[in-house]
Amino acid sequence: MSKIIAILFFVFLWMNSTAQTHLSNTDLKLQLVKEVRGYLIDSLKLNVGEKFYTEFVDTDSMFYYVYVSQKDSVKKVTHDAYIYFGNYPTNAQLKADSFTQIGFDVMVYKTAGTSSAFLNKRLLQYDDLSLTFILIHEAIHRHKYNTGSKILYEYEEALCDVVANAYCGWMSHSSVKNYVDFVYRNEKIYQLINECAEFKITQLDAEKKIVKQLKQGTLFQNDRFNYPINNAFLLRYLNYSKHYFELAKWFVKKDKKIQSVKEYLAEQK
Repeated sequence: MSKIIAILFFVFLWMNSTAQTHLSNTDLKLQLVKEVRGYLIDSLKLNVGEKFYTEFVDTDSMFYYVYVSQKDSVKKVTHDAYIYFGNYPTNAQLKADSFTQIGFDVMVYKTAGTSSAFLNKRLLQYDDLSLTFILIHEAIHRHKYNTGSKILYEYEEALCDVVANAYCGWMSHSSVKNYVDFVYRNEKIYQLINECAEFKITQLDAEKKIVKQLKQGTLFQNDRFNYPINNAFLLRYLNYSKHYFELAKWFVKKDKKIQSVKEYLAEQK
């Protein structure tokens, strides 16, 4: 009996320790969010709004978007670049199925990070580098919106990624190796998407090569890029990749100063 009590006691201690570790990991993530948010607002002077990543969404579900393209070309079918379904995956899939049935290419995209800037369970499962990347990316979106910039959407998404890739390493306190690997993988995938859109490689080859890249990728990178490739996939991701490299070169010429980004956005009226 004493042995059983001893075993149960140690099991209790282990479970309690695991719970405390989980809570402390969550606390560390929230501390990072607070730190990055403070730097974006106080040091970089980005206009992200008072509630930027301060509130939790009520559901554990991710946010769902549907992209629809012509079957024979990368051309949107809907008025906007996508149809947003919030935390309703069933509704998103039903809408996607309805477009598939009439012959369009469709992609149902899910994400934990959006410009609505809510904290959620999935977001806090990401590593520090990925989490910081998302906050920076969404901060550029919010600054653009709050300052009334009319930048074209395909430049906006690319610019968000340029700044996030440039700043996420040191802001997350990640190792140089992890940072270099993370950015290299992002940029390699952008390159593959561009090559696919330019018919230098087939969609199947691009998909295989992206999947190969993602084998060593972060959870966030897999959530972001690991989808079957069709024209709807390209419709979404060309907004990120098509102008990425030209904007990255421009940002380097500007010494990667955030002021140049704010001025660039202000010019797009």
